[in-house]
Amino acid sequence: MIGFTGIPVKLFKYQESGDKMKAFMDDNFVLNNKTAEKLYHEYAKDLPIIDYHCHLSPQEIYENTQFENITKVWLYGDHYKWRAMRANGG
Repeated sequence: MIGFTGIPVKLFKYQESGDKMKAFMDDNFVLNNKTAEKLYHEYAKDLPIIDYHCHLSPQEIYENTQFENITKVWLYGDHYKWRAMRANGG
C-alpha cells in the first residue's frame, strides 16, 4: 500500500506459521513472544483492569458520584482536556 507521502507502507505485520497466517486480532494480539503470552494467559487475563490515571477525584470515586451526563464525567475537573480544547479552538 502507498501512504499519503507516496512511500510504501506495511499496514499489518503477520507471522506465517506453515501455510497459515496468524490472525490480526487473535487472543495473542500485541503479545510479542512466548513469555508475554504465558504471563498474560496464566496470570493477568482474568484480573480486573485498574486505571490509576483516570482524572476523577478520589472523593468522587469513593462517593460513587453519579454524573448528570457524559460531558460532566469527561470534562469537569480535568484541566488537561480543557487545555487541549483551548489549544484547538474549543
